[in-house]
Amino acid sequence: KSIFGNISMFVSYAQIKATYIRWNAPTNTGLPDWDRIGNRVENAPDRIIRYGATYFYKSLFSLTYQVSKVSSIYTDATNTEYPTSNAQAGKIAGYSVSDASFTYNIFDNFGIRGGVNNLENRVYFTRRAGGLPGPGLIPAEGRTLFLGMVATF
Repeated sequence: KSIFGNISMFVSYAQIKATYIRWNAPTNTGLPDWDRIGNRVENAPDRIIRYGATYFYKSLFSLTYQVSKVSSIYTDATNTEYPTSNAQAGKIAGYSVSDASFTYNIFDNFGIRGGVNNLENRVYFTRRAGGLPGPGLIPAEGRTLFLGMVATF
């Protein structure tokens, strides 16, 4: 162990191939079933990558920085590329967002934790709504801060 602390790096990678191989229409839409075969499953990104590093100083302090990258998604089974006139379907672009958090242990059984999500305050979307509050794109949270206490008994 170093007197200056330690750094730990991490990465998580998911490659997803979620496509329709068969379609049993849940409702009678009047549309042919074959137009969905081979399409990407709605709301399933092709890739999710998370990576970052954590700095530890003894068991007193830690600081973590993480980047999350998520690829684009389709919001319907027909893989509508452009937003429809009612904004209920259409491709949603991928996004990248970073977060930072810390833990400071004041005593063996008491400490504080805190952090910032969406450090760059990026505007991005993760889903579409058909009803309330929509219809349309639902934005993700902007920059958020959190702070809390930790007690172990």
